[in-house]
Amino acid sequence: MRVVEYDVGDREGNGTGELIALLTTIVDPAEARADELAAAYHQRWEEETGNDQLKTHLRGPGRVLRSKLPELVYQEI
Repeated sequence: MRVVEYDVGDREGNGTGELIALLTTIVDPAEARADELAAAYHQRWEEETGNDQLKTHLRGPGRVLRSKLPELVYQEI
């Protein structure tokens, strides 16, 4: 295991934000530098947050369609 620690600055950007500890199985820094891993981790959580918004908060009236096939979804609608 490899531990990558980095500081996420606050909104003013003065570096007094949150310390993140990232665990990875990529132990060779030549395969992925610490800044690359930090950027990838940040991007992943941006996408997870976006998915949460779509699935939870923006799905309209809250009706969940049971059908799995496109033809059956049209029929259910």
